[in-house]
Amino acid sequence: MVEIRTLTRTLVALAMALTVSLTCSAQQIFVERQLKQLALRSERVEAALASTKEAFAATPTDSLAKVVFELEKQKEAIATAIVTLSTSQEEQERAKEEVNEPPVLTPTEERFKKLFTTSTRRYAMIESEVENIIAEYAEVYKAAAAAIEAHDVAETMKEANAHHKTYTASVERMKALADQIADRSDRLFMSKSAAYVGFADSLDMKEEKEFYIRSEQEVENSMIEKLKGECTDIDVAMYPYRKAVLMNLEVKIARRLCGNKWADSLLQQMATINPEDAKFEPLDGPKRSKAKFADVVIGGKQKYASADNIPRIKVPADGEMYSILLGNYSSLPQMKSFRGVSPLYSERREDGRTYFYAGLYATIQSARTGVDKLRKAGFKQPTIVLWREGIRRNDWVDRTATPTTTTTFYRLEIVGPAEGLSAEVREAIKSKAPNKEISRYTAPTGEVVYTVGIFTKRNQADAVLAAVQAVDSSTNAKIAEIKK
Repeated sequence: MVEIRTLTRTLVALAMALTVSLTCSAQQIFVERQLKQLALRSERVEAALASTKEAFAATPTDSLAKVVFELEKQKEAIATAIVTLSTSQEEQERAKEEVNEPPVLTPTEERFKKLFTTSTRRYAMIESEVENIIAEYAEVYKAAAAAIEAHDVAETMKEANAHHKTYTASVERMKALADQIADRSDRLFMSKSAAYVGFADSLDMKEEKEFYIRSEQEVENSMIEKLKGECTDIDVAMYPYRKAVLMNLEVKIARRLCGNKWADSLLQQMATINPEDAKFEPLDGPKRSKAKFADVVIGGKQKYASADNIPRIKVPADGEMYSILLGNYSSLPQMKSFRGVSPLYSERREDGRTYFYAGLYATIQSARTGVDKLRKAGFKQPTIVLWREGIRRNDWVDRTATPTTTTTFYRLEIVGPAEGLSAEVREAIKSKAPNKEISRYTAPTGEVVYTVGIFTKRNQADAVLAAVQAVDSSTNAKIAEIKK
């Protein structure tokens, strides 16, 4: 991004440096700087004078009176200096206007001037049309980005689908607008470039023409490569760069045919070109597009004839979502255990047990409302489970729902290879904890951590740790305490 801005500023600076005269002389710049400094001093003196007068009114003393007198003198001196400098600036402006008188042209150059001014107006209209389309593109882009954000926090599938529809329609509109921008800008720059190069040839502006051609090639070769992957559409993002390069030649022709005043006006327009106005970062698109969020419903017609019919839980591979664990069983329970709750989901884990969940939620807040319903329906310990990027996170605990009285549980943690634990280590774990599954997650440090448990007693976890270390003394393992 910094390189892009630097290139644009360089193009503008080159255009200004290669023209015959600049917008302001060094003396004018000095005067303007002095006026700004005097204005700031005037504000400070006014503020000090007001506060001193207020203090004097409350406590009239000779010392405060002297300060008021001195500040009044400073205020008057500053005002005089501003008037003097302003008069000097007006004289410089009048002198500049005299310098900016249009040059004396030959009859042939007069004809070129008329052609140039006519074509400039025509191209300005086309440029305005393209920039209006870019402005519409920006609004549609904002709508698409807002739809993504709204979709990813939607709490119902109905809301998520509505936002997804808005996003899809916005993307389609952006594609159509990008095609329009590409078509119109290509025609604009091809036609305008040919016309301006023709003017430069006719006016024997060989150096200016060659500089334009080199600059155009440099921008095309370098910027397209830099913008790849950084914007939604190359044609849209390239527009301000192509415009800045061509305006450089336009300024030089204007100065030759129409005088400094017109060229300086074009330079001011050129300085307002901002590449960020046409550069839009790629949109990642809505996540969780397959998630069917559903709150728990208590009672009503039973959806499942038996526990065998309860579907396997399916969680999308992106984003975060939550479900509520009702319990786990070594053999399938009777449906009456679920008290008519729906929707239900099942999960068969490595420990051979089947875990049953209720509901699927987009946010932790909505999942907590489901927990409240389930507690009122008689479930003793409904527990929120987090799924992140499609993976159940056993290392996560809903701290807000944690009771004020805490219980300590234990878990074995093993830092191991990404390809998995060895068969010997797995067998050692199974021998001491046959009903505990082995889970894995990636720590913030990048390490792969395998977990076993939770254990209600420390000696149970210690026994598993000892068995693991007996078969592999180099194993990086420890017992972690979990407060609930």
